[in-house]
Amino acid sequence: MVKLEFSPHRSEEAEFAKALASWAVDQKFNDAILIGGLDSNFQDNKHQLRVVPTQAYLQEFKNFDAPTLEPELFVYGPLAVMLSEFEMRNFPALAILPYASAMRPDPRAAAVAIKAMSKAHRLKVDVSGLEKDAKEIEVEIEKRMKQTRKSLQGMYG
Repeated sequence: MVKLEFSPHRSEEAEFAKALASWAVDQKFNDAILIGGLDSNFQDNKHQLRVVPTQAYLQEFKNFDAPTLEPELFVYGPLAVMLSEFEMRNFPALAILPYASAMRPDPRAAAVAIKAMSKAHRLKVDVSGLEKDAKEIEVEIEKRMKQTRKSLQGMYG
């Protein structure tokens, strides 16, 4: 698992992503699971996430039950660079893309991605902390929205 404490500078992002993907292949990892996000404005009511597999992933792993990314949407940024590198090197990789808020941190989306990854790899991972954080954020947002509505009613009668 790789967790960055800080993001690479924008000018170094692509090269860093390519180097990280190459390193995973060279170290002979079995596969790579990448987690990103999709703007929740594109979400339908049927699915909590979409996936983008490499061809090698499709050939080796049949145990991931999720729909692929809609044809009109695309992956960009470091995730796209890594998927491209994995595809060129015929390496099994999968991007998990839960629908997430584009406006704020979204621990619920993180929990969805981790649950999906855990299920596919038969792992047990506790996401209750993320789910608790999600509820707290949603309560806070609702509280602020009520305050804003109340303020606007006071201003405009």
